[in-house]
Amino acid sequence: MNQTQPITTIYLLQGLDCADCAAKLEKKLLAVPGVITATINFGAGKLTITHENVATDIMNHIQHSGYQIANKNQEHPPWWKNKKHLTTSISG
Repeated sequence: MNQTQPITTIYLLQGLDCADCAAKLEKKLLAVPGVITATINFGAGKLTITHENVATDIMNHIQHSGYQIANKNQEHPPWWKNKKHLTTSISG
């Protein structure tokens, strides 16, 4: 039986509007077979995930949940520079 070693991958996410959305996405990802840990830093828009399965499976789950994965070469501004995030934070 061939066991694979867990891999930790970091993704920059786009489309997270609030911390509750981040928590829901974490919960969905933890339900994916092969995912060991999933932690989202909402302020940084960063997902750190430890998994045993193929990364494309995880990327598909993220995209089917309505979020985008930022291109590594693409500038990802901090949340306070995004008008939508700032308005959500202020409104509570």
